[in-house]
Amino acid sequence: MNDILSRVNTTLFRDFTYRMAKWLDDNRLFYRPDDFLFAAREIFKDYFSECGMDVPPWFPERIFNDFDNRGKLIWREHFRTNREYFDVRHDNSIFIRIDEFAQNPKDKRNITNFLPPDCIQEDSSILVVSKEIFFKFIGVNIKHDKSLFSKMRDYLIRKEM
Repeated sequence: MNDILSRVNTTLFRDFTYRMAKWLDDNRLFYRPDDFLFAAREIFKDYFSECGMDVPPWFPERIFNDFDNRGKLIWREHFRTNREYFDVRHDNSIFIRIDEFAQNPKDKRNITNFLPPDCIQEDSSILVVSKEIFFKFIGVNIKHDKSLFSKMRDYLIRKEM
């Protein structure tokens, strides 16, 4: 262990920052909206290539967004298992009686933090979210999630036209 520690230095960090500066000087794409580490990933792929190595299977080719994925799973399951606390309105909102399934304030805050910020319309004793953003976030197709009454109404409206 002491042998390894005695050989540790800043060479890789200095080379990486040099290459990043060159990348920026060349006006290359610094990041993509879906991957803020795009340039860093490309520089490290260059390291592997220069060393004659294949990119290892564990190398992250895209952003690892476990927070977002976990939030989607949590809210999808709450929607599926606590459906009676979700009042899906005819406008673009869902009233969620969050206190019914998240009794303590810490739990309420934690699961609310998993929602995309632009989804939340109001956060009080009843959480109000944007229906469109919420359903897109949890992966529910709004058109297939209508009540029987809504489906019949839509059918009759189309038939009259």
